[in-house]
Amino acid sequence: MGDFTFGVDGLDRFLGDVLRRGSLVVLAGCPGVGKTSLASTICCSNALRGFKCLYLSFCEDREKLFN
Repeated sequence: MGDFTFGVDGLDRFLGDVLRRGSLVVLAGCPGVGKTSLASTICCSNALRGFKCLYLSFCEDREKLFN
């Protein structure tokens, strides 16, 4: 396992150690496939482990993200 986790056991096992400190992760896909959910899971899982995470979105507003 790398420095970080996806927060989803299956993804962590499948992708192994692709997440490293200083990495830039871009999630892209069609609307409704779970990009926002996965991004928040990645950020929350790693924040709980003491890492800092920055989430940027050009589509989601603050209220929608936190609801």
